[in-house]
Amino acid sequence: MLPKPFDHVVINPQTALQLPISAIILPASSVPLSKSQSCLPCSTAYKFDVSSSRLKPRLRADIHVRPNLTKRFLRLVRHDKVRLAPFFVRACIPPMYASQGPHPFEPISHDSVDASPFLIDLELLPDVTGIALTSKLFRRLCRSVPASELSLPSHKWTQFWNFPLSHHCRNIWYRLLHGKLPCRTLLHRIMPVAFTSACCPVCLTEEDTWEHFLFLCPSKQAVWRHTWSQHLGVLHFDPAFVRRALFSLVFPAEDSCKSPVAVSMVIGHTLVGFWRAHWALVFDNKPFVPEAIIPQVSKLLLTSHKESLYLSRCSPLPVPHFSL
Repeated sequence: MLPKPFDHVVINPQTALQLPISAIILPASSVPLSKSQSCLPCSTAYKFDVSSSRLKPRLRADIHVRPNLTKRFLRLVRHDKVRLAPFFVRACIPPMYASQGPHPFEPISHDSVDASPFLIDLELLPDVTGIALTSKLFRRLCRSVPASELSLPSHKWTQFWNFPLSHHCRNIWYRLLHGKLPCRTLLHRIMPVAFTSACCPVCLTEEDTWEHFLFLCPSKQAVWRHTWSQHLGVLHFDPAFVRRALFSLVFPAEDSCKSPVAVSMVIGHTLVGFWRAHWALVFDNKPFVPEAIIPQVSKLLLTSHKESLYLSRCSPLPVPHFSL
């Protein structure tokens, strides 16, 4: 499925024929398609008519690939049980009629397969003066986090699952490793009506990219800087340290760590600390104050340390002192 309806996008018929059927139907369709139908290319059900320069449904005699599935899909479209996306409907309108009707549009003049109209609507591409984009590049640019950041080798995933983290810590970390971080840039891109700006809600000055959301925002960077110096023993802080720790699982040396808990727990609880504060600002309008978050992170670390002592059958309380 494409990431949004693209109500105002105009593509040429050649591009439309390369899309899967799952990408050209609206979610409001009353009859769900089977997985086999959804994976079919549009070219199995439609063809380009040279005389009218538009797409038209194939006749029964023209259907040669998966005929039963294709005929059923076209029947659902005819009976209005499956609704087609507006950008695909425009490819079925002859160019001579594009300026007429309640929703006129400017037809595409070239006949190259080009994904750039979708990227322009996603605000990922400023203009169409460059080379026509491939489907591979389109999928890569639609990601909120670069693909290189999301690919951990298998031994790193094993390391991640072996971290002594709470469910809350691991859940947040897992989401960011898979590029599912709800930063304002992503939310504004997929829901521009609900999120009218991509500006960071904390600093109100920079675009809230995933890097800014995690560690480039000045207020959040202050929390990380304190964590790195107070708990991990690293005096010269660099945001690149956080990037490597979160996405490559490369941590500071254990011998420099001042915390009694594992380095992964320090990083995980720091994530939880500013994650809670971030959403308290968004939903409850509570100010994001680094000085208030830092002691909360320390409290979380102390609680985890006591829990680990308890699980190892050691008392978290000091041994009582008796005097004779």
